[in-house]
Amino acid sequence: MVVVLAIASLVSTASGFGSGIAFRMYYPKAANARGLTFTYWCVSGLLCLLSGFLGSLAAWALGITSPSLLLASAVASFALLFSLQLSEFRFGLGEFQSSALWAAAAALSGLVGIVWAISAGGDSAELLLVQNLMIVGVCVVNLLSLCRNRRISRGGYAKGLAKLLILRGFSPLVWTLGILVLSRVDRLVLAKFEGPEVVAVYALGVTLSEIVRMFPTAFSQFVTREMALGASGKVILNYILLSCASAIVVGVISVPSSYFLVGRALDPVYLEAIPLLAVLLVGEVAMALYLSAARGLQGLGDASSTARIGAIAAVLALPFYALGANFFGGIGVAAVLASCYVILGVASAVLLRARLRRTQPLGESSELGV
Repeated sequence: MVVVLAIASLVSTASGFGSGIAFRMYYPKAANARGLTFTYWCVSGLLCLLSGFLGSLAAWALGITSPSLLLASAVASFALLFSLQLSEFRFGLGEFQSSALWAAAAALSGLVGIVWAISAGGDSAELLLVQNLMIVGVCVVNLLSLCRNRRISRGGYAKGLAKLLILRGFSPLVWTLGILVLSRVDRLVLAKFEGPEVVAVYALGVTLSEIVRMFPTAFSQFVTREMALGASGKVILNYILLSCASAIVVGVISVPSSYFLVGRALDPVYLEAIPLLAVLLVGEVAMALYLSAARGLQGLGDASSTARIGAIAAVLALPFYALGANFFGGIGVAAVLASCYVILGVASAVLLRARLRRTQPLGESSELGV
């Protein structure tokens, strides 16, 4: 079940080709907004089907032969990308609140599906299948709601716009995958040098630290749209300051609260995750800076810079993860991860400042007249 979920997460992210982020970059000032919207959903429909096929294929390639698990992997991959494309679409429209509410509804429906499947005595494949079918159901209702409110209408498929969504979305996709690799491979490397208990403690520390990212992630969603609409550097600076401030405040609160909760709810050995959490929180403040600065660069049409930074950091981190794990264990890997986040944050902020001084927002590009 865990393997299938990991496959679905990775495949759905890759199968979207960054088209959702590209839509958010172009829509706010698109000359042919209706055509762009219709084309986006034509492309999204094909990509969702591709995601389902690749999800099943990847599961089979990894040795999963159960027909029910293969079907569950396909449906999960389809559901995750469908939900993602809907969220990106509403973000592009500026409907941040409704996007969050629909995402919450999808998550809740999936939870209801799991509870129902467990009560019915279903196995892991049936749990996954029911969960993701429920999510797909909510996504269909979400899509119909957009059509009813005329947010989506037939506007003429444009091959040029489809090409634009895929090609311009590729760089943000590399950025997303780079962050995914950077923040997930650390546990795999640590497992090569330490036992499962150390990895479990480290994973808990990382999970606790990533809670801090909740508010910075939310603030960063506004940045791409603001940049595409031509917001000034001062507006973006305010979002960056809010992101970093929220990370600091939540981080300060999270250390004592995590110590209390872990000490009460888990084995005392897991208290070793608290020093790791303290180290990782430094990186999370830098990650707050990175998320907003990277979104700002994407809004300016410079997604390639964020992609290069993310990819380089992910590749260079691997040998340092190994060194940290070999000599210092979990705390060494945590220090490397936090250092990578700091480098990413500073580099992206410097690039954003330089771009703000010499360029116009992406929304004013002539490419939107396609």
